[in-house]
Amino acid sequence: MNVGIALLVALPLLALMVACSALVRQSRRDRNRLEERAADLSASATRLRAVADAVTEAILILAGDGQVTLANRAAHRLFEAADGTLTGCHVERLLPAFRPGASDLPMGGSGPGQAEVAAFRRDGTSFSAQVDSRLVAEGEGRIVVVRDMSEVRAQSAALIHQTLHDSLTGLPNDRQFREALLARLEVAAARRAPFSVFLLDLDRFAEVNEGLGHGVGDRLLAVVAERLRQTLRATDVVARLGGDEFAVIPGGSATPAASARIARQMLAAFKEPVTVDGHALEAGISIGIANFPDHGADAQTLMAHAEIARQAAKQARRGWRVYTSADDTSEIEDRAVRLAELRKAIDNQELELFYQPVVRLADSALLGLDGTVRWRHPRHGLLTPDQFVPAAEETEIIRPLTRCALGLAIEQQARWRDQGHALRVNVKIAGRNVQDRQLPRAVSGLLERWGVPPASLSITVDENTSLSLEAPVLRSLAKMGVGVALDDYGSDSTSLLRLRALPFTELRLDGSLLASARHEGVEAAAVRGIVELAHALNLTVIATGVDDEAARTSIQGLGCDAAQGGLWSYPVPSGAVIPLLRLLARQSRFPGLSRYRPGAPPPAHTEPAEAG
Repeated sequence: MNVGIALLVALPLLALMVACSALVRQSRRDRNRLEERAADLSASATRLRAVADAVTEAILILAGDGQVTLANRAAHRLFEAADGTLTGCHVERLLPAFRPGASDLPMGGSGPGQAEVAAFRRDGTSFSAQVDSRLVAEGEGRIVVVRDMSEVRAQSAALIHQTLHDSLTGLPNDRQFREALLARLEVAAARRAPFSVFLLDLDRFAEVNEGLGHGVGDRLLAVVAERLRQTLRATDVVARLGGDEFAVIPGGSATPAASARIARQMLAAFKEPVTVDGHALEAGISIGIANFPDHGADAQTLMAHAEIARQAAKQARRGWRVYTSADDTSEIEDRAVRLAELRKAIDNQELELFYQPVVRLADSALLGLDGTVRWRHPRHGLLTPDQFVPAAEETEIIRPLTRCALGLAIEQQARWRDQGHALRVNVKIAGRNVQDRQLPRAVSGLLERWGVPPASLSITVDENTSLSLEAPVLRSLAKMGVGVALDDYGSDSTSLLRLRALPFTELRLDGSLLASARHEGVEAAAVRGIVELAHALNLTVIATGVDDEAARTSIQGLGCDAAQGGLWSYPVPSGAVIPLLRLLARQSRFPGLSRYRPGAPPPAHTEPAEAG
């Protein structure tokens, strides 16, 4: 009886205990799930903040009442607030025009909206902001992206500036200049108001670029641009079209007197040398002028006529020139066509070298060959150097032309050596080539390609070329073993003593200097003194243009070592060289030729194959 009563009392208690235990276990499970969910939420919030902080645009996440629940780092930077201080701030404090829920907002509604509104930083300063807003869910606030429009506009302005301005000089570029020209043409046509177009470039820019490097060339262009800015008026349009080419549209009157005054002002601005990196550089300019409507009623015609006038000014060395209709039929236009044809001729291998013997006067030994480049023009026949080389010297075409002549000479030397004739050849180069730092590498490559020793080649430069006392190109060639000679000595005023600093081994006397010394007198004494001083400097002296026995006797009496000219032979094609030398040898005019044997080294000196 007592046991039953105890059971009746214990069973409910036991059930209660079991239920309580189950409740405790369920509570623990629920608590664990809540903790896990809280951890997940915390991790999600951390990830969300990390993602938001990684975004470069300012992001605000708003609660339904407009409170900022999250602001990324970009937002704090934009509003110039300390990290974390935007959280809890009401959006109206930052963007007063943005009031979530207001029906009159440009961003109202559940869809994405965009507007430009005033924004305020924490210190109270304002800026124009572009706001993009999207409703997360009804009653759960918005995501707002804020952009500083002043930065956007600055970036846009920078891009526009880059597309319309030259990055080196800051001047308007070719695109902006042509837009300005078209606008000026429209106004001028409507008002019948004449105006001028000026095209100008530097006279010897390529020598600076090639000799001193593109860095110096770029800095020279920057100085030129600044001088033009200082010389011209604010109403004048000045632009850099590319390279060393600039263009100007003067504002105001376009009378001949006004154009002449502006041209003289620009020329005067460049009379003084420009100092760049310690180099005093001559920055002379050539200007071509075309007037609307006399010289053209459209942009293309005006620019073309200004270009023709500039080329005429450069050729005449006048500094500036106004276009005239006579220029259309002048050699200016023919020159441009000829240069284009010359570039094609180089590519099509239409050039060849003609060779002329050089003779040692003491024993009539052959010293080598002096050749000149020829162009077999498809319409005009065989052209001599004076018909195309001077024009090439003023352009970049002189570089491929020189390399072509070098290649022809060295390749022909290799062929002659294979036939047992070790003939030494000298190639004449233009003054611009003296500034070409890549020339020694080009020569070395050609010599290696054809298996010709450097001592078999000599290079000649004119006295009147712009020789630097350092002459790095000439020194590099001499170091390779290539001979270096000075041509046309006496045509300028170079001191022989100055030549001590340069790697010359030969001196060629100018024909006019020798002609003046034919008769005994002051001229003969002067030439004799030059020859003696050249010998003291260990230079071999060579006379050019010796066409008769009287000239030979004269130059031999003056002490010259060797000569070249029509007395022995005028220039002949490469295929005629060996038969010519054999003929002269049989006539005992070249007894030294018989000493050539296969593999024998060439004599000590030679004369040039002219490349310009």
